[in-house]
Amino acid sequence: MSSSSMSSSSMSSRSMSSRSMSSSSMSSRSMSSSSMSSSSMSSSSMSIRSMSSSSMSSSSMSSSSMSTADCQYEFLSSLRKNGTFTSPHYPNPYPESKRCHYIFQGQGKERVQIAFNDLDLNYDAMSNPGQSCDDEDSVIVSIKIEGQTRDIGRYCGNQKPLMLMSNNNRLDVNFITRNREPTSARGFKATYRFVTATNGVAGIPRGSLRHESIAKRGGDGHVIGLHMTNSRNPVRCSDFGIKSGVQDPDIVCGFEYRSTETRNGTFTSPNFPGLYPRNTECHYIFYGLENERVHIQFPFFDVEGLPPNCDEKTQSDYLEFSNFNIPDRKMSRFCGIREGESKKKVHSDGPFFRVLFKSNDMYDAQGFEAFYQFVKVRGKDFGIKTGVQDPDTACGFIYRSSDARSGTFTSPNFPGLYPRNTECHYIFYGDEERVYITFPFFDVEGLPPNCNDKTDSDYIEFSNFEFRDRKMARYCGVRLGKDKKEVKSDGPFFRVVFKSNDKYDGQGFEAFYQFRRIKEPANHLPKPSVTKPAISGQTSCQTRTLSTQLNGSVPQSLPLLLLLLLHLS
Repeated sequence: MSSSSMSSSSMSSRSMSSRSMSSSSMSSRSMSSSSMSSSSMSSSSMSIRSMSSSSMSSSSMSSSSMSTADCQYEFLSSLRKNGTFTSPHYPNPYPESKRCHYIFQGQGKERVQIAFNDLDLNYDAMSNPGQSCDDEDSVIVSIKIEGQTRDIGRYCGNQKPLMLMSNNNRLDVNFITRNREPTSARGFKATYRFVTATNGVAGIPRGSLRHESIAKRGGDGHVIGLHMTNSRNPVRCSDFGIKSGVQDPDIVCGFEYRSTETRNGTFTSPNFPGLYPRNTECHYIFYGLENERVHIQFPFFDVEGLPPNCDEKTQSDYLEFSNFNIPDRKMSRFCGIREGESKKKVHSDGPFFRVLFKSNDMYDAQGFEAFYQFVKVRGKDFGIKTGVQDPDTACGFIYRSSDARSGTFTSPNFPGLYPRNTECHYIFYGDEERVYITFPFFDVEGLPPNCNDKTDSDYIEFSNFEFRDRKMARYCGVRLGKDKKEVKSDGPFFRVVFKSNDKYDGQGFEAFYQFRRIKEPANHLPKPSVTKPAISGQTSCQTRTLSTQLNGSVPQSLPLLLLLLLHLS
């Protein structure tokens, strides 16, 4: 489940506990019960490997020949919100047999974000055929989860890793070098920043920070702060790496998007295009006007998880969609890698929409980039683009053959999920014509053949009258092949009703209609004509001929005079 944006020249692998995703290169991300390889990360070169295995604790870095007494640095957000840190002697070669510890400590609900600008570590490809970072000079990034240290990345070689973010206000970086001959490798250079849940830089007015470099020693001789940058105009530190929307002051990671401010734009997972942080929940709230709907599509989507359920049982991270402030059970969660058809648009039922991103404490991925748009609907047309809206019906549309002899009509909000508790009427008026309807696509939630309230079904109903036509069956469920039979009216008037309940839903339907002239039936015969019989010269055979012309029998209503005349002849 790797991202296409990760360089194919890198040998970076993410190994996640028990989820094994094999790759012929050194790029893997494992996933509990299923194995997925990513060709986009394959490479024959040996540059960088990242191994975020929960089994790789910081204890694996210990060595009797290494000491951090002279190489420990603390970065406190109370002193500075962003800056740089490097390996010893950078950009000159770093020393051997060294272990450096960089501690980043934020305040409250701050997160730590780090990005590597340069990485050049010694790597012995000949003595390490297994392509592992365990016995190589490496950088290890760790976080704390419920008091336990978890490594989220281990890197060696020379390919820069993706941007990283902590799950809380503490993040540790350890740099380990082995006892080898002197190296010409430069080491690393990285930037950090504390991203917060409050607007601006906490406790410091915007624009008031001076250009300075803080290198303050604590009481134990350890350095506090290192290589600080100019922050007279500090970067935005309240966004979790999310660059759009207005942050909601009542939610730790919440962003609002209003159509009155912008009608379209993008939003991303936290820290995108870097790996999103673990144990994180972000809310994206959309507010449109009454006649607007929210449409969302995903140019890039890689959220670690096992579709289609994307739930806690499968230890999945996921995206959740809702038309309410509470979970909307009718809308499926998104997780995994979504490409092609699986990247279908998501549509809201109304002007309000909520998207929730949630990651757990076990696995991670690059996240997502989404494009949103507020789309105006015509009056209250429910997203139905054809017909003339009936002013006397909440959701009613009229189709006349005098306007168009053929066309399409759809369920509300198609191709998105149709709204619940909705009833729409499609009325057809022909001129000595019948209405013929076919369904290229049909997915209306329900249990055929009854499609009734007892089975909690949504359905489509057909009628030749203004009221229900009991001779015509309802449609529901998924109709394919032979099930998609043509529906036709008895005469020039026809009515189609779509009805959804408050429990379930589907994608709806797309229908094609056509008005056709009513033709004479093929078995229609002309009315029989009775020829006036001759009075004389007729035989009994002629009498039978007349009887045949009278449909083979003499009606009882024939006048008595005619019978007498026939007898006399």
